[in-house]
This record gives sequence, structure tokens and C-alpha cells, in this order.
Amino acid sequence: MRTRMLSCFYFAIPVGSGLGYIVGTEVASAFGDKWQWGLRVTPIIGAVCVLLCIFVVHEPKRGAIEKGENPNAVSASNVHHTTSWWADIKYLTTVKSFIWLDLGFTCVTFVTGALAFWAPKFLLYASKAQGITDATVTDISLKVGIITCAAGIVGVWLGAEIAWRYRVRNRKADAIVCAVALLGSAPFLYGSLVLASKNIKITYALIFFGEVLLFMNWAPVGDMVLYIIVPSRRSTAEAVQILFSHLLGDAGSPWLVGEISDRIRGSGDSDKDHARSMEYSLLITTFICVLGGFCFIMCSLYLVKDREEAEDHTRTQEDDSSLLGSVASENYPAMGDENQGIENDDDDDNDDDKLLGSEPVSPTFSDREALVVPVSVHSVPPVQEESNNHVV
Repeated sequence: MRTRMLSCFYFAIPVGSGLGYIVGTEVASAFGDKWQWGLRVTPIIGAVCVLLCIFVVHEPKRGAIEKGENPNAVSASNVHHTTSWWADIKYLTTVKSFIWLDLGFTCVTFVTGALAFWAPKFLLYASKAQGITDATVTDISLKVGIITCAAGIVGVWLGAEIAWRYRVRNRKADAIVCAVALLGSAPFLYGSLVLASKNIKITYALIFFGEVLLFMNWAPVGDMVLYIIVPSRRSTAEAVQILFSHLLGDAGSPWLVGEISDRIRGSGDSDKDHARSMEYSLLITTFICVLGGFCFIMCSLYLVKDREEAEDHTRTQEDDSSLLGSVASENYPAMGDENQGIENDDDDDNDDDKLLGSEPVSPTFSDREALVVPVSVHSVPPVQEESNNHVV
């Protein structure tokens, strides 16, 4: 359930980015093509979000879902025992899967930031280089915005769904899905850059498929951060990931791509010169995609181990009311992962024969290995027969 809820949450990023193209250009056009008015809309939306966070959002108890508790029953401010920021940072440096995950996601933000900033202008120069004289920034920004919104909805949903279903067979599914998606986006981005000055329609189609694969990373990445980090340090992990990935990703990639484009173009100022220099400079994003895919592959090597350590830590902090106290991790789904299939039981006929020939033994269960039997609360309880062993 958490994976699907994260996919709903991460719809906001691509859809918001796409709407930013559309709303920003339309507002700027309405005020005489002054780009400043396109940015003045965002503080109003931000103020509404701040008010919603203050008065509507409830902060749940850390690790409540893993322990089978109601996350809305008590506020985190009453039960959450915080640790120092420096202790959290030292802990995060020991979680290898988190480090590789952060590096991989930094590559994702680098690519998306560069494309978001330069794609409309690059496509404008590429269109004019083909002889399409009526192309405008407003028209191209509208098309890019629509493509980004559609690709975001498809990509985020597809990434969450594939990871959710594949996780039943492979506990490394989240990292593998991210790696395959990021590596798969590189050829589409390369094709869109090379063909932009030859066929703009094919370029739009390639951009759509490339962005779909890019956006497949968002939900699995968020899910991995939550289950490889112990509950009390998740907020620090999220903060570090957001700061690190955006600081080294989309914060600097537009400047770097623009600087490379200016160096390549030199003194040339024609539409073809601009299109060619931007094409070559944006090709760096394809190599970053490959680098990010490698980082997610490395993340998959440590993912299961780090997740089990986080789960064991959470189990040791539980109380008797926790559902985890009656679930054996070897035979039941991992915490927070309701779709994790029960491991296959491959007993053969020889084992059955041995069991039949052995003496019956009364089973003993530890607290953690006790079975949980689901009971319907709406059914009528069975009537217990009275014992006739009365003393005469």
C-alpha cells in the first residue's frame, strides 16, 4: 500500500513541472510577455500549501505502520525519541544502499533539471533550423508541458506498479526497476537530441518515452529510503537525500549545459549554430543516465541486507501489542510490504516420508513464531459444547 501511496504523492512532481510550463507561459503572455509574472504565481500556491501543512497534515508516529499500529492514534511529538543530527549523519554513512541510491537519484535530478530548463529553447532552435518559421516559445512550452504531465502520470504509476509486483519474486526489485528505467531512457534521449533538427514530431514522441522511463524512478526511490532506514532517522535521511540530489543535480545542471553550449557555439549566432551546440551539450544527459543506472545496480547489492537490519532494529523496539511480535520474518512478508509473497515451501516426497515415519512431536512456538489466524469480526462465534464431566 505504501508504494502506491507514494506513487500518488510523486505524481505532483512531473504534473507540477508540466503545469509550470503551461501556467508560466500563459501568465507571462497575458501580462505582455513579461516572464516575471510567470514566477509571481508560485508564492500564492506556496502559501496555500503552507497553511494546509500547518492545519491539516497530521504527523504520525515513526514506525507505526511497521508495528501494525494506527498511525493516526497518537502524534509523533508525544512518542518519538529523537537522536542528534550528527549521530543520524554518521548512521547514514554506514548504510551503503542509501549512499548508492542517493547518487543514482542525483543523476535523475541532473537529467530532469537540464531538460526542464533547456528543452523548450532547444526545440525552438531545432524547429527554426528545419525552416518552421512560425514556431514560438509559448507554443513549444505548451507542448512540452503536456508531454511532461502525461509522461509523469504514466511513468510514476508504471514504476510503482512494476516494482510492487516484481517485489514478490525479487526483494531487490525497487533498485532493479530504477536501474533498468534509467538505462532505458538514455537511447530515447539520445534519439530525441539527434533527430530534433531533422524531424520535430519524432522528437516529441521520443521525449515522451524517455521521460516516462525517467519518472519511473520516483516512487521506488521514496519507498527504498523508508524501508532501509530505521524509523527514528527517516526524516534526516529524506532531508539529506533531497539536499544532496538537488544540490548536485538540477541546481547545477542547467548552468553546466548552458556553459558547454556557449563554448561549443563560439561566435556563431544562427539558429543552426544554437541548435547544434545545445544538442552536443545536452548529450551529457545520456551519459549521466548510464552512470545513474550503474549506481542503482550497486544499490541493489546492499539493499536486502540494509533492509533486514532496519527491520531487526524496529522489531527490537516493539512492544507486545505490535503485530510484528507474532510474525516470523522468514516465512511472512517484510514489514511495510504487504505484497511480499511467502517464501516457497519446496518439501519433496522424501521429506514427507521421513515425517510420516518419525514420532509425533508437539510443536512449540516462540513469541515471534506464533501464527496469526485471521478471524472475521462479523461472523457469529462458535458455540462451545458444555462438558458432561460432572461429579456425581
